[in-house]
Amino acid sequence: MQGKVARSASAGRVQSVALRLIVEREREIEAFTPQEYWTIHARVAKDGEEFGAKLTGLPGVKKLDEKRDLPDEATANDLLAALRRSDFSVKSVKKGERKRRPAPPFTTSSYQQAANNRLGLGAQRSMALAQQLYEGVNIPGQGPVGLITYMRTDSLSISPVARREARRFATDRWGGDHVPEKERVYRSRARGAQEAHEAIRPTSAFRTPESLSTVLNRDQLRAYTLIWQRFMASQLADARYATVAVDIEARESGELRGAFRSNAQRLIFPGHLAALGIDATEERAASPNAETPETVAALPELAEGDALDRRSVDGDQHFTEPPPRFTEASLVKALEEEGIGRPSTYASIVQTVLNRAYVVREGRSLVPQDLGFAVNDLLVQHMDRYVAVPFTSELEGELDEIASGERDYGEVVRGFWEPFNSALETAKQEARKQVEETDILCSKCNERKMVVRWSRNGKFLGCSGYPECKNAMPLTEEGEPQPSPDPEPTDWKCPRCDAGTELKHGPYGEYIDCVKRDSKECDFRAGKPVGVSCPEEPDTGQLVAKRARRGVFYGCWNYPDCTYTTNSIEPGKLSPVRTAEEREAAAEKAKARSKRGRRTTRRSTSRRRRAS
Repeated sequence: MQGKVARSASAGRVQSVALRLIVEREREIEAFTPQEYWTIHARVAKDGEEFGAKLTGLPGVKKLDEKRDLPDEATANDLLAALRRSDFSVKSVKKGERKRRPAPPFTTSSYQQAANNRLGLGAQRSMALAQQLYEGVNIPGQGPVGLITYMRTDSLSISPVARREARRFATDRWGGDHVPEKERVYRSRARGAQEAHEAIRPTSAFRTPESLSTVLNRDQLRAYTLIWQRFMASQLADARYATVAVDIEARESGELRGAFRSNAQRLIFPGHLAALGIDATEERAASPNAETPETVAALPELAEGDALDRRSVDGDQHFTEPPPRFTEASLVKALEEEGIGRPSTYASIVQTVLNRAYVVREGRSLVPQDLGFAVNDLLVQHMDRYVAVPFTSELEGELDEIASGERDYGEVVRGFWEPFNSALETAKQEARKQVEETDILCSKCNERKMVVRWSRNGKFLGCSGYPECKNAMPLTEEGEPQPSPDPEPTDWKCPRCDAGTELKHGPYGEYIDCVKRDSKECDFRAGKPVGVSCPEEPDTGQLVAKRARRGVFYGCWNYPDCTYTTNSIEPGKLSPVRTAEEREAAAEKAKARSKRGRRTTRRSTSRRRRAS
């Protein structure tokens, strides 16, 4: 991939399948054509008490399908005219009770999905918080205490000791009627579940979120509360609702014009919802049995044959919507359902496609970028079988069989490697390098043409003579060359030679060069300063924005001589100044790392030259 698309590109058995799912979903969205349809709602009343009902049936239609039966405004208006002349009456009233079972305790996958949907946390952040809770925190009077069980698991099982403790706590907190007669035992239905550990649960049901509010930080407490509530709810009784379903007929001069329905449900016993506290409404709204717009808390007392006052009948226009983009939560769910990846890898899979700049987050959605499309298309064209869901899922199963002793390692590897290696060699020969030639002459060497290349930030123009000529320029959103402005002198002095500096523009943004860099008298280059002097080297140091996996931070441009960093440049929020001894030790380590990095680069370059 690095030789065909971009130096930052990579492929992997699982990451490439995840990327393919995201890219194919995006293409579904792009190709989607909205379809118009209408829904019809009535407002009726009994003894002055008004309520709503939705059209659910038409004469001669076995089951109403609005997209088929109400496809446009003209059809809807014809029906509305007849309904507005009709008399409404109650056909039947059905009263009953509905039970709602609690969700099982968390696995890694369901925890990451809930943390993303409920708390807005990405997979990597949610797992980092779970790791902290698992490793433990210092509790006054108790010392270090692990708060949750192991968080990389695909099992739903709970130890009998933990189940009994949860039942005791629930009886004390909410009463014996909230505890079911039999202990709840869950079985995993995930494909290839190994169930080597328990589900994620608190190590003690009696260690409530309220008791840890002064011990945990905000995000730790949110994650712990999520886990504690889910576990406790999983051990409680069903919630119960009283339900009423009213079927209504609309007849014009005795002829049936339409059938409507109105539903009501009322919580009569909270059961497991008691453990969810203030989040019960959220959890209920997100459930598959969430209330429809025509479901209300109560209806007037109705009986079969009751005449109803027609207050209004209205139509609403709708358009079908494309499938939603993947979020981290829905991607993890899709991978788990297809048997791809393991609990220990879900977070890293998502992070890899983000770090490679194949995908970016827009809100919570994962949106593929040009580089992601290019990498995926190249893989699908030349290595389709190996980045397909069935192959990856089947290989996961074979690896499980090796682990359980059912298959021989050598046999499985030989069966995979020989055809894979053949396909890989063919792809190396046949796959074209993903560059686009242009007629633009390089403005630096004036010898070669510019080509469109890929980087983590998208497309840019680079000299075809790279690495002999490193000229590059950004492209506009329309794909047109965007010549870099001429260098601008700045007021900052070079911290290495005290010469002047100039502001330059490259494909990655603005940066600072020493005026002696082009003549190779000085090699200083840094990002554009943010206007704050380095607190540890205020005379020569400036803070510049840098990007890491966890986001943006600020560091001194004198690195590695100065290793000062801070996460904020707001007044009063800068990192404290270290002692001279601490600064010197940190600088020595940074220089040693830099030297190791240069030696590794030289060795890698030498190997490539020998290979060629």
